[in-house]
Amino acid sequence: MEKEIFALYTKDLPRNNVKRACYVVREFLRYTKVAQNEETGTLECEVLPGCAVTFEEYEEARDVILSYAYQNATKTDKIQLFFCDGDCVQNDYGNDAFCNGEFSLHSKSLNLCPHYMDPSKF
Repeated sequence: MEKEIFALYTKDLPRNNVKRACYVVREFLRYTKVAQNEETGTLECEVLPGCAVTFEEYEEARDVILSYAYQNATKTDKIQLFFCDGDCVQNDYGNDAFCNGEFSLHSKSLNLCPHYMDPSKF
């Protein structure tokens, strides 16, 4: 995403805001390619061109989200476990908003996300 568009989405959100942190992390992950080095077995991360945030901004946002989650979670809190069949199509309608299905853990062994909208049916 272009930096100007990203700035527009987050303009009213302070740097330590949880919602802003979600935008930063999602942007970073969409433009990051992670691969395992076959010789060393370590993971290597490459940020692809077009990313509107830096690695440092990602690290800061990650810390905001972890802080908030840890402080607000109880021992009985659980996350919904389902997956979308791809990046949620609800994000592709010009507003780049979050779909409720994005806030779940992804696992291919579980059910299809109930929020997923099949683009071939439009």
